[in-house]
Order: sequence, then structure tokens, then C-alpha cells
Amino acid sequence: PNAPAALFYRAYCAGWANGAAEAEGQRAIDEAKTDPRLAFLAHRLQFTISLHRNDPHNYAESLDALSRQGDAWVSDHVFYWRLLDRNGQRDDAIECINSSALIAQNPDEAILLARARFEMGLGDESRKVLRQYSRVFTPSESLWLSYANLLVDQRQWDALLAVGTHLQSRAPPTQHALQAFP
Repeated sequence: PNAPAALFYRAYCAGWANGAAEAEGQRAIDEAKTDPRLAFLAHRLQFTISLHRNDPHNYAESLDALSRQGDAWVSDHVFYWRLLDRNGQRDDAIECINSSALIAQNPDEAILLARARFEMGLGDESRKVLRQYSRVFTPSESLWLSYANLLVDQRQWDALLAVGTHLQSRAPPTQHALQAFP
């Protein structure tokens, strides 16, 4: 039998079944977490189960295991923070945010880190993240747009003017000429 395929079925039982099927499914996932061949998949499946079941405890255990191995993604951390917040543990989520040393590897991760901070009421921190990564991922239109939208939301007009001026100075000269035509 195909062990990964069977594990998907067990994860389905653990997350969406009730009673004995749920318990058996979770037991199978927990066992797979100890098998080096299946551990990565089992922990990733646990994330999905935990999000569906609203279970920050098991999510945190898998996040810790994958983090120790260097296999946790930025999105895994952000989903955990959101799960804590959804369970009335915003202070814990903010503590996790403040203690994390996550580094965005691309503009999407930078936006995700900033958005998570914004959702937790950390608007200033969100702005700092976008400002920092706009200098790292300068060609990213989505990052600049997110940064500009946040500045509008926060009514940071001087900073928005600086962003607009910076973006205009980066545009190729021919683009300015073409923008004059309808």
C-alpha cells in the first residue's frame, strides 16, 4: 500500500470525521510524525487538521518540529498566529510575532508578514516591515502597492509622497513619455 496516500485518508478522518474514526486518524498522523520518511508530510497534514479543528496546540507542536528541522515556512507561522487570534489568544499571537526572527524570502512573504501584523493591530510594525522589504524587493509592484495602500489607510501622507516620488524616479524615461498618450 502507498503510505503517503493512506496518510491523506487518515488526515481526512482526523480532521473531518468524529468519534473512533477521528481518534484513529489522529493516532495514525501522530505515528507518522515519528517516521522519518513520513514526518514532513504528517506535520504538514497536521497543520490542515489543526486549522480545521481550531486546535492551536497540535499546530504548535508540528510548527516546532518543522522549525527545528528548518522546514517551516513563513506562512506556517502566520497561520499559527491567526489560529491563536481566532482562539482568543491575541496576546500570545503578538508575543510570537514579536519574538519571531522570520525573514521574507520573496515579496509575497513580506506582504504576508506585514498583513499579519496589521491584522493583530500592529499597524506601525506592519509599515516598518513593508518599508524594509520595499528596499529589498524593489521591483515588486505588489509590495509597493501594499505599502502605498497601508500608508493611505494610516494617513501617512508624507511617507506616501516619498513612495510616489521614489516610484516615479524608477520608471524608465520612455514610460513617462508614453503615459502622456491616452
